[in-house]
Amino acid sequence: MNHFSIANNNVLFSALLILAPVIFGAMFYGSGSVLAASSAAIAYLSLVIGERLDSAQNS
Repeated sequence: MNHFSIANNNVLFSALLILAPVIFGAMFYGSGSVLAASSAAIAYLSLVIGERLDSAQNS
């Protein structure tokens, strides 16, 4: 079993989801724009969730 697979590892998936506010905060601090921070957080979440769905669908 691959421990770094998002589809099989709920702890890793949860940790990546918990990082979304960190991504938002870092982007907001760096740019000062709520719009830029929101779009970065949404892009990050869509990547994580999409990867989880894709991996689960292919297994």
